[in-house]
Amino acid sequence: RDCLLSRGLGDVYKRQYVSRAHANIQFRNGHFMLFVETGGTSHSGKRTAVSRNGKLIKLDVAEMGVILEDDDQIILSKNVILIFKNNDWHGND
Repeated sequence: RDCLLSRGLGDVYKRQYVSRAHANIQFRNGHFMLFVETGGTSHSGKRTAVSRNGKLIKLDVAEMGVILEDDDQIILSKNVILIFKNNDWHGND
């Protein structure tokens, strides 16, 4: 199952977008994980990374994944930065 939740963005990102071919978030083994797709790698001219506590975690290999932590910044391409919030959500794999 894939899901995307967004709140309070309004028209801020009306002209900015990334496709589903860039990256996706999945819930696996009790953790949310960000996975880069082929369309989100530098080979496709794109950028996917997670900024955590001032350190940049680059995802540049298709299907490469990273466990997301609260307040991680998900960087997609040049203009989209998302803040990950867990809010103690519990789901079933």
